[in-house]
Amino acid sequence: MRQNHSDLSKQSKNKWWESFIDTWGPISLTFLLYIGIRYFIAEARYIPSGSMLPGLKVNDRLIVEKVSLSKRSPSYGEIVVFNSPYSFDKKLIANRKRQLPSKLKCSLITFPLISWIPTLSDRACDAYIKRVIALGGDHLLINDNGAISLNGKSINEPY
Repeated sequence: MRQNHSDLSKQSKNKWWESFIDTWGPISLTFLLYIGIRYFIAEARYIPSGSMLPGLKVNDRLIVEKVSLSKRSPSYGEIVVFNSPYSFDKKLIANRKRQLPSKLKCSLITFPLISWIPTLSDRACDAYIKRVIALGGDHLLINDNGAISLNGKSINEPY
């Protein structure tokens, strides 16, 4: 039985498409899963400075869960991750020499392998990791010695 030219051409296109899907399908699925998990469920972070000592040490690695605080406000003593003031403070933005980066650019800049390239970093894309010591409506006073008063009462911060 003879195959005509159009059947061979069709088979060749199908093989090429199957090969393309076999190669790029798993890569695309992995990338989409990574993005979905990172932006909606959890994100890996590291501690670059000693501002959270002794609880979190320099170069500690942690996974930040994002679901619970999407439905409630933070509580006293919890550790939270938030955007750098360079991304929302009007005075800091006004002093910038470059335009504020888009969310997409920040996503690319903070991608683990790319974030190690120092010339690409932007302070507006940084995330801060801190402990909650006051909530909305609280009156907080920190004196010259670093003692903290919350709503007129001195609080002990052992961490």
